Amino acid sequence: MENFLQINLYLVVFFAFYWLFLRKETFFTANRFYLILSVLASFIIPTISIDYFNWPSDQFENTVWINDLPELAVTSKQVATSIAEVDFIQIIYVLGLIFFSLRFIFQFWKSIQLVRKSAVEPFSAYTFLGKLIVGEKALSSPAVLHHEWIHMKRWHSLDQIFFELLKVFLWVNPIVYLLKREIQLIHEYEADAYASKRVGSKAEYAATLISATFQINSEVLLGHSFNRPSSLKSRLIMLSKHNSKKQVWLKYTLTIPLVLCLIFLSNLAISQVKEDKVPSDDVVFIEVEEKPEFVGGVKAMYKFLGENIKYPQAAIKENIQGRVTAQFIVERDGSINEVKILNGPHPDMNAEVVRLLRKMPNWKPGKQQGKPVRVYYTIPVVFSMPKN
Repeated sequence: MENFLQINLYLVVFFAFYWLFLRKETFFTANRFYLILSVLASFIIPTISIDYFNWPSDQFENTVWINDLPELAVTSKQVATSIAEVDFIQIIYVLGLIFFSLRFIFQFWKSIQLVRKSAVEPFSAYTFLGKLIVGEKALSSPAVLHHEWIHMKRWHSLDQIFFELLKVFLWVNPIVYLLKREIQLIHEYEADAYASKRVGSKAEYAATLISATFQINSEVLLGHSFNRPSSLKSRLIMLSKHNSKKQVWLKYTLTIPLVLCLIFLSNLAISQVKEDKVPSDDVVFIEVEEKPEFVGGVKAMYKFLGENIKYPQAAIKENIQGRVTAQFIVERDGSINEVKILNGPHPDMNAEVVRLLRKMPNWKPGKQQGKPVRVYYTIPVVFSMPKN
């Protein structure tokens, strides 16, 4: 879940950078690869781990944890799986995932059928996956042929498919739809720039573009069509622009510190989840004269834990079981703080144990020389599946 949120956040950041600094430049190929690589980077950055952020603090080194709590056993039978227990947001997401998956399959199939049947209006032309289909009257136009040829040569259809698949999995993020629109425009800008040079005059090419757009149009759903009305205004504006100066390339170099900054923030967030650092001037005891106590005693604590813990659905589906060892501090006021997972077999199991421990009510605090102190505890939680 955390990675999913990070991916969507990074997409927003990368797209904001593109919109503010790169969108109006005429380096179309560079913009194309920026959008593609920014999507890939958004998925990769959350997986990058830098050891610096995971080094243990000096206070944890050479420490023997002696305040170990008894093992808590959890079986999947304790989790009654019903539709009512499934997160409503997850249901909505899955329904959207199914809808957009079916929509993508239909579009892909429809595009394949159009190419196979060579179904095209006389004034239309389009490309899809290395195939160029040209109408009888469009065949006599060099502008149309050059335009569609560059779409085919540079495999723009693969970009279309890539961003449609992105929409399937991240349909909840409005930035994905803007990304799809921008990549389509970049494809047209790129093809227009190439074709207008071959025709010889931008004015002549623009006239051909306007004329073709108002003819009968047949657009392949996942491919490229020369006479696409929705992008006409943007294409004419970009066609009339002067080429960007070479100094503009400096803008693209700013993506390097941007990526490094996101990697830093990602690791910082991960390190905060894994380990809440203890202030160096605040002593945490591992053995005290009067130990902290859960109100009602150990039995009451394990009753609370047993009634509130849930076997993660993802772990059940993957048939994963094992031990999660967690560490936490009972503060001076009895509250639970700085919950940390020492080891565990599955991220969802780890998250469930963290959630459970943070949910515990305040304990009776431990005391040293009559004063309330902070005390470390560790607890093992064993998740197991029934044999049958």
